Amino acid sequence: MKLFYSISTIVLFIAIIPTFFSFTKPVSSGAAPTGYTGANVSTCVSCHNSFSLNSNGGNVATIGLPTSVSLGTSYNFSTIITHGIADREKFGFAIKAVDANGIAVGTFSTTNPNAGVLSNEIGHRNPPFVTSIDSYTFDNLTWTAPTVAPVYPITFYIVGNAANNAQGTLGDYIYTTTVVANASAVPVTLSRFTASVSNNVDVILQWRTEQEINTDKFIVEKSSDGQTFSSIATTNAQGNSNNQKDYSIADKNPTTKGEFIYYRLKMIDKDGTYKYSAIVKVLLATKETIIKNITTIYNTTNNSFEVNILSPNSQSLKINWINGNGQLITEETKTLVKGSNNFTLHNNKIGKGQVIFLQFKAAGFTKSYTLVN
Repeated sequence: MKLFYSISTIVLFIAIIPTFFSFTKPVSSGAAPTGYTGANVSTCVSCHNSFSLNSNGGNVATIGLPTSVSLGTSYNFSTIITHGIADREKFGFAIKAVDANGIAVGTFSTTNPNAGVLSNEIGHRNPPFVTSIDSYTFDNLTWTAPTVAPVYPITFYIVGNAANNAQGTLGDYIYTTTVVANASAVPVTLSRFTASVSNNVDVILQWRTEQEINTDKFIVEKSSDGQTFSSIATTNAQGNSNNQKDYSIADKNPTTKGEFIYYRLKMIDKDGTYKYSAIVKVLLATKETIIKNITTIYNTTNNSFEVNILSPNSQSLKINWINGNGQLITEETKTLVKGSNNFTLHNNKIGKGQVIFLQFKAAGFTKSYTLVN
């Protein structure tokens, strides 16, 4: 039979070309009419009314339509019409997606030559003649979610026709179903993410989830400044769980010592959505570069400061002169060599009777001296 619903349309189509309603089996049929998916109450059974909806044990179903929607994402899917007996010779379908207010949302597209899009619906186009089978699949169908959040939930109204290819609308079975989709769930409920130093060599990253919904994986990212991050490890997620799940990885190449190292966790859902954890940081000590000794002699006559520093290797030393109010008077930097370092500091900005703090800062080391001019 022909997959049309309007009698006037049938008559017009018969007058133009051979159709499902001719006595000879046609090569192709026309397009599914719009407005019969059930989104506006009406379904194909209003014309194909030999049997009640969803009778004879058949059904229509989709594989790939989302139940959790990420804005702007395209979902490839298939529509399968199944009949209880292998005696069908034509199959058709139509689908419409609407939001909670009944407004069509998203866009359909297809590369299937036997399917097409018309007025916010996707449906059959010239489906092929088949010989006594019980099911048929329309594949290579796509629905692309809107880029602006709709009023959830989104409902996909789906109708399928298992036709006998006989004259008229008699003897066809109509099946309907719906798929309901909400906004994409948060990939995971994270209750803990910590970073700790092990033997001043490794950084141990640990996290715990309380719930996972379609969670795909975790990516641990690292940064030296807390701004620019790069991936250092990937761990597969449990996927779906309502129980606590603990994870742990070790960063065996922290590299940066004497300065903070920053970490964050990227939690990715199976549909590609993701979110980040809070940033955590650790500090590895620089035992091999800490200054071992500083000796100083202050000469009040010319406001000079004789300094001797024993350094385990070459490194930079910052020197700050600070007044009694905690204000920085001046600063300078010295480059230390491995071993003994001797130099004289002068500061003509120090007034008579002033309390001065002289602060030395190097990687993993800070020491201050108090003097009165």
